[in-house]
Amino acid sequence: MNVQQLEIMMKAAKENLEQIEQHVERINTSMSAISDIRSFEERNQDEKSNQVNLVDALAYAREADLKYGLCSDKSNHAWARVDELYASQKDENKKRCEVISSDLLLSISNLHFTYTEILSEIDDALKRQS
Repeated sequence: MNVQQLEIMMKAAKENLEQIEQHVERINTSMSAISDIRSFEERNQDEKSNQVNLVDALAYAREADLKYGLCSDKSNHAWARVDELYASQKDENKKRCEVISSDLLLSISNLHFTYTEILSEIDDALKRQS
């Protein structure tokens, strides 16, 4: 093996290393997208917690009606709390849907871009080997 062949092999190794670094960067981008999806799941847990709070408030308001009578101060206060929770949950759900939609679209776009780039580079590599 002569010096020229070694130089060619070193150049090829350097190019391969650069390509590997690019793939690692793209994989990190994909992992970030997956993390965004996990964040979406955590937000769903928060929504379930809010629903439990609303159900508890409804149960308390019904108990207040039975115990203190309809339109009593305690009953009115309990139903006002139900109304607050419901309105708050409705607003939060709307905001959450907007954020989730945006996050998911961005994540899907990043994954698609990464996948397309990797396929393109694989095709290029196969063409060079032919």
